[in-house]
Order: sequence, then C-alpha cells, then structure tokens
Amino acid sequence: MARLLNRRWPRSFADRLTGPLPGPPQFLRLWRDGGFAGATSGVSRILVAAQAPLPLSGDWLAWLGHASFLLRLGGHIVAVDPVLSARILGAGQRFTPPGLDRLPPLDLLLISHNHYDHLDAPTLRPLARDTPVVAPGGLGRWFRCRGFTAVTELDWWESVRVGAVR
Repeated sequence: MARLLNRRWPRSFADRLTGPLPGPPQFLRLWRDGGFAGATSGVSRILVAAQAPLPLSGDWLAWLGHASFLLRLGGHIVAVDPVLSARILGAGQRFTPPGLDRLPPLDLLLISHNHYDHLDAPTLRPLARDTPVVAPGGLGRWFRCRGFTAVTELDWWESVRVGAVR
C-alpha cells in the first residue's frame, strides 16, 4: 500500500497507447454504423433509485442518474462515481434528477476516472472522512485535500481488496 501512496504519476499516459488514436473519419464511421447506440439487454433489471426503495438485503445495482451507481455486493454498500448535485459542473443541468438526496453510509467509494462529472465535491462532503476511497492514479491528493484518510490510487489493471470487495 505504501508503494501506491508514494508513486509519482506522469502528467500524460500517451506513452501507453498501443495504436494510433482514431481521427474524425473513424468516429464518423463508428457513428454511422451505430457504435454509439449502446446495448439495452438486461437494463430492465437495474433498479432506478428514485423509483423504488432500495432493498435491505441481497446483491443489487441501482442507477442514481448520469454515470452514478450504488451497489450492494456481499453486504457492502459501494458508490460508483456518485454525482447527486442538481447541476453537473461544466455540463449544465442534468437530464434526469439524482436518484437520492444523499448517499447512505458507504463501505467503499469507487471513482472510475477523473472527469469533472465523476468528482462531485458537494456529493462527497457529507461522507465520513474514513470512508475507503479507490480512485485512479493522480487523484489521491484531490481526496486527501478534502479530508479523506483511506485513499488508494490505482493504475491500469491494478486491484485492491477493501474488506471483502476486490
């Protein structure tokens, strides 16, 4: 763990590219061929937090709006990229209202990547400062500046165990 906390993160990960970045012609082809449409199979099994009370037992996944999810896995409550603010910084008004007013006590806060719409300081403000946080490399300082004490930064393909969750 100390090895991860003392790591110096590069300013750019461009050196990790395994091929050239796609250009406008590739994006247009992807759009024309329906590549941005997404898949909808199984989506009916995802709870929408604002429409149903969250179960007290069992494993489940609940959509909180935008790119935010709350899940219960093995009895542990995990928030993934929680953004509950009415406005998303830089993106304006939300298309859907947030699924909850505030997060329940968490066993883990998981941040998938460092886009501004996945780091909502007002949503995180009420959380206990000892909530374990797993975030991409380079974001540890952002969380520690906000008082979080159990922060783990991970690089591509790395993993960590927090309680019974890996």
